[in-house]
Amino acid sequence: MKKLIFITGGAISGKSTFALQILENEDDVSFIATGQVCDKEMKEKIKNHKKERSKTWETIEVNNQNIEDIIKNINKKFVIIDCLTFYVSTQLIKNKNDRILDSAKNIVEEINKNKNIKKCIIVSNEVGMGIVPNNELSRNFREILGNVNKIFMKNTNKAYFMVSGYPLKLK
Repeated sequence: MKKLIFITGGAISGKSTFALQILENEDDVSFIATGQVCDKEMKEKIKNHKKERSKTWETIEVNNQNIEDIIKNINKKFVIIDCLTFYVSTQLIKNKNDRILDSAKNIVEEINKNKNIKKCIIVSNEVGMGIVPNNELSRNFREILGNVNKIFMKNTNKAYFMVSGYPLKLK
């Protein structure tokens, strides 16, 4: 049984807010946060995102770990991974781009194997609707994240595309 919900859309489209709304009445939640403080703006964004989450939820901040290793040890019924965009970006910076697609497949496999998890919400940015980036690293990032998104979309039974705070159901 597929237990993934995939939420994609542009930057600031409401993806994270929608993910939180889906589980707002649940207490047994692990929130896997992939964003990392790299400047003042990101520090403020992370602080604001933390305020939006339920105080009863477990937050796991991804630093140098792989998400699939974190999923193996989750004992909550519900999981939110927010977001794949930062995770892929971090992996690219660490020069692990040859492993990212395998990691995405492993994350799906671990979610499906974990008997505790009843539902997992994955948040990721849609990167295929803009202009072609002008440098190799950005084009590589767009290519890899696009393929990671396809892996999750293929393995989900519900998917949404966010537009200006409004969820459009894809499947």
